[in-house]
Amino acid sequence: GTAMAAGGNAGAAPLINSWIRIGPDGVVTILCNTSEIGQGTSSSIPQIVAEELEVRWQDVRVAAAPVEPAYYNKATGNSYAVFGSMGVRGQFDVLRTVGAAAREMLIAAAAEGWGVPRPECAARDGRILHAASGRSAGYGDLAERAARQTPPAGPPLKPRGEWRLIGKDLPRLEALPSLSLE
Repeated sequence: GTAMAAGGNAGAAPLINSWIRIGPDGVVTILCNTSEIGQGTSSSIPQIVAEELEVRWQDVRVAAAPVEPAYYNKATGNSYAVFGSMGVRGQFDVLRTVGAAAREMLIAAAAEGWGVPRPECAARDGRILHAASGRSAGYGDLAERAARQTPPAGPPLKPRGEWRLIGKDLPRLEALPSLSLE
C-alpha cells in the first residue's frame, strides 16, 4: 500500500516507544495513525508529540503507523481511519503523553549515563542538558539507552503557556520535498 516514508534509515532507528523512532543523527520519526487526505493530520499529530518531546520541528519526520490495534484511535471506536477532527481532537492527550513519556525516558537515560540525579536534567531542542556540570547529549546519542528505560505511567505534561509547537503555523511534513511516497 501507499505509506508516508520517514526518509533516511528510520527502520534501524531505536523505537523509544511505539510511536517514536530516533536515529543516530537525532532525526525523530513520529508515526501517524490517520490517513492523510489533505486535512493535515500527518503534520498535526507529530506536532503534538514533538511539543512534549522537546524536539526541533526541523528534526521531525512522519511515517505511517502500522494498521494494528496498538495504533487504533480509541476516540473513534478503535479504528485506523479519518473521522473529521477526531484524528487530533480525540487523541490530543494520548499523543501529548506519548511525547512526554519519551522525553522522560531520554532524560532518565542521560541521568543514568552521567550518574546524576534525574531532576537535575532537562530536555530542550532535541538535547538533554545537565546545567550543574555543563554536559549535554543529543537524542540520537541517547536513543538506544532510552529505549531500554521503563516508560513512565504518568509523565508530566507541559503547561499550555510553554507550548512552542502546538497551535503554531509550521511547515506541513507531508508537503516537504524530503518526504516521498512508497
